[in-house]
Amino acid sequence: MESEENPSAVTDLQEWLQEAFRLSDEGQWEEAFQVLRDAESEHPRDPALLCMLGVAADQAGVGGLGYEYYRRCLDEQPTDPTVLVPLGAGLAQYDDPDAEGTLRLAALSAPEMAAARLEYGAYLAREGMIDLALEELGAARRLSPEDPRVGREIAVALLFAGRAEEGADELERSLSLEPDEGEVLLLHGLALLQANRLDDGAEVLYRAGDALEDDGEAQLIVALACATQEWWDQAWNALSRADLAARQPPVEVSREVEEALEGGVDDARSLLEDHLGPSVLRERLRERL
Repeated sequence: MESEENPSAVTDLQEWLQEAFRLSDEGQWEEAFQVLRDAESEHPRDPALLCMLGVAADQAGVGGLGYEYYRRCLDEQPTDPTVLVPLGAGLAQYDDPDAEGTLRLAALSAPEMAAARLEYGAYLAREGMIDLALEELGAARRLSPEDPRVGREIAVALLFAGRAEEGADELERSLSLEPDEGEVLLLHGLALLQANRLDDGAEVLYRAGDALEDDGEAQLIVALACATQEWWDQAWNALSRADLAARQPPVEVSREVEEALEGGVDDARSLLEDHLGPSVLRERLRERL
């Protein structure tokens, strides 16, 4: 590759990558993607660049290009764990079967790299290999005990295994490190419901609603949770927010929640605990945190 043969090319590429990292840290993913595209014209086969292009394309919402870049990166047969980890995670987002081998290679080649053990464990959990997942995630925790994402992924594995109380405890620990993380608040509240702790779950879900104002599905969950506690003003307000959210839920689900609120506490509790809550929890657990 050019970056191996030409020292000045290495310097130029590193400058591009550093600028892209700076922009991504500031949340300017579209600008970062453009910087990387400029670098691609001179370094079309550099694995690190191709992988970062995949990440930036995903974050910038450039439909379809992310997966194309991940596949091009894989074709270059990278061996650097710092490339393999985001590459495997990116492939996993697209349900690519090569994700497993990529993440396994990263974990085996860099067993002391917390990110490698974390991503492999997260992948295994979503594939139903819970015992192996917990081994990898336990290693990640030993290597990086203060990383809140480790706790979140351990919680995901435990919840997939039906260990709701333990999963809820892990999410509570994660929230102690990042108290305003809306998606984690939502998972924590739903996990508490699974652990038959309705009152605690409703309190947490109400907090999640403030953090996830544009998430219509989350607002429906909040509406039902508030109704179980007879917080009627908050319940109807959450239902109204769901209809105005940037990500609106299906109309038929909103109507079902509205009917449950009109039916009273028992109807709201039944819909939340027996139907919508478990369904949303399963769906959200499948997503990468």
